[in-house]
Amino acid sequence: MQKCAISCDLVRGARIAAEQAGKTYTAQLALAPAASDNMRRMTSRRRFLQTVSTGMVASATAPFAPALSVLAQAPADSPPKHPFTGQLGLQLYSLRHLFAKGDVPGTLAMVKEWGLTNVELAGTYGMSATDYAALLKKTGLRAVSTHGDFNKLAEGADAVIADARTFGVEYLGCAWIPHKDRFTAADADKAVAVFNAAGKKANAAGLRFFYHCHGYEFQTGPDGTLFDRIAKGTDPALVAFQMDVFWAVRGGADPLDLFKKYPDRFP
Repeated sequence: MQKCAISCDLVRGARIAAEQAGKTYTAQLALAPAASDNMRRMTSRRRFLQTVSTGMVASATAPFAPALSVLAQAPADSPPKHPFTGQLGLQLYSLRHLFAKGDVPGTLAMVKEWGLTNVELAGTYGMSATDYAALLKKTGLRAVSTHGDFNKLAEGADAVIADARTFGVEYLGCAWIPHKDRFTAADADKAVAVFNAAGKKANAAGLRFFYHCHGYEFQTGPDGTLFDRIAKGTDPALVAFQMDVFWAVRGGADPLDLFKKYPDRFP
């Protein structure tokens, strides 16, 4: 079965969008540092998602606050309108404030206690790829995806691919295209070249390469948006996309429209 890592801050809203498009997703959660102690005490995935949705209401930006308020007010024991039946995973970057404190084993153990198994990686927090992979296995977590630095991909991608194979992931992606104050068509064109080259090498290594959107790509370009420019310039057989629901909406795009426009680019 194919998997989709749709990274999102609006957890339940993203779940609905993903299921309407026939996808499964990996949730990227926006957690305040003060919430970490409460997170450790959670005993079920349902309570975990409800608490996160509730906690985000207080800090949500204006466009999302009304929807989050409605979600947070839903009775805890009420059946979900759109029951989630796919595979749920966590983007570990969401817990970077906890990893930064130095307790990498404890933070990973907490994720396992939440009932999660699948994770997406974003760094090894000072550990070698080999040691980090061993720790994930010891903890009972399975890395399905990892992100690589754009500049390292541009240098040839060999080191990034080697780490990805050490982790045993299926997907290798990039989550940020370096640019100055404003993302330009030239930045998009540079990314197209880097992604096609990295995608070719990743494919040869048995990996699926993807780009994780971050909002700045959805500004208008010479022909559609700059995201369209990247999509049209990259080889569909080599480069896929990972939907970040929050950043797509924040950038002015509609996630469902993107799924419909590029049905084969979000695996």
